[in-house]
Amino acid sequence: MKIDDDGEILVKGDLVMKGYYKDEEETRRTIVDGWLHTGDLGEWIGKNQFRITDRKKSLFKSSGGKYVAPTHIEDIILQVPYVDQILVVGNEKMYVTALIVADLTELRYVAQKIGIEITNDKELITNDKLLKKIEEDINEAQKNLSSFEKIRKFTLLEKSFSIEDGELTPTMKIKRKFVEEKYKQVIDKMYHKV
Repeated sequence: MKIDDDGEILVKGDLVMKGYYKDEEETRRTIVDGWLHTGDLGEWIGKNQFRITDRKKSLFKSSGGKYVAPTHIEDIILQVPYVDQILVVGNEKMYVTALIVADLTELRYVAQKIGIEITNDKELITNDKLLKKIEEDINEAQKNLSSFEKIRKFTLLEKSFSIEDGELTPTMKIKRKFVEEKYKQVIDKMYHKV
């Protein structure tokens, strides 16, 4: 096993398949010089241990040429107690942004804790003082990321991503391209393209 220059996990050995049944083209793309390209990205975490960090197909490249693994960033930000769903964006952009769906019950608790009077749910995602607190919490959560991976701007969404609206797969994974297209105007606003 080895990790390729682009971070993809490659495996080789007797247990690796010989190829796809009646699909030579896909076999040539997947097995190169005897190495099976798994499609998973990973990193070594010890002498004989590695961690899978993302799928290669979900990587995006910033306009500065840096490859960003959004799932890794999303997993970090999802540890903030009031972040319920997140989609990291930044393909061909100067910096990384995010669409965030908050757990409103948790966010209401945070507002109360820092002394903000909230009268309705809309205020929870628009209150400047609360947005500043969220920004601080996100920055704290992502402090160990490289500068090109850090979320610089975010937008809180009023509505959760759902299967019914076509934003989630049946296994509850966010359909990146669909959501990015649906929220194109919101995303463009974070890049001042309105």
